[in-house]
Amino acid sequence: MDHRRSHLQLTAAAKAGISERSGRRIDRDPTLPSQRKKPRVYRTRANPFEGIWEAEIVPLVRSMPSLQAITILRELQRRHPGRFPDSQLRTLQRHMRRWSALAGPDRDVVFRQEHPPGAQGLSDFTDAGELCVTMAGLAFPHRFYHFALAHSQWEYASVVEGGRAFRRSPKGCRTHSGSSAVRRVSIAPTASRRRSRTSASRMTSHAPTVSCAVITA
Repeated sequence: MDHRRSHLQLTAAAKAGISERSGRRIDRDPTLPSQRKKPRVYRTRANPFEGIWEAEIVPLVRSMPSLQAITILRELQRRHPGRFPDSQLRTLQRHMRRWSALAGPDRDVVFRQEHPPGAQGLSDFTDAGELCVTMAGLAFPHRFYHFALAHSQWEYASVVEGGRAFRRSPKGCRTHSGSSAVRRVSIAPTASRRRSRTSASRMTSHAPTVSCAVITA
């Protein structure tokens, strides 16, 4: 109460539009009633599933973790006619949710990855030496360079002659018309790997005939 800083309790309460009794209570404890409320640790009514939870419900949930609370309630109504009305569904759901968190089966932990458009590219090489490609009777050592965008899965592949280490980055790459169509991206190189004849031929058959990796902004 700002009025209490410069007025008496009675005057400050009148200016604030509250009773003098409320003013005295606020002076004693300025916290809100919702902040003084302590969590309830006792039950206000008897547990309707006392006695059958460990004996009947837990074995059902352990055998089939995908069972829904409504299915278990229907089974309890079949086993114990007239004992479990439909109004106890929410209570059973809370019991099952608590049991699943404390004693239920472990859940798979998933770390979802986000790939914004134009933010990341993947780059790697494939050693094609095992393919034994020859040209005019001579061995043709080479590698495949593969580049892909993480968001759109756009791919580009090219042949690197000689089998030497080769690096290519799409930074500053321009289209044939001369206009820039590329944003700066982060390249995540992976280890060079060997590819079988089938997968190598499939990759080269879909390789575009452009001379650089084009990334549309």
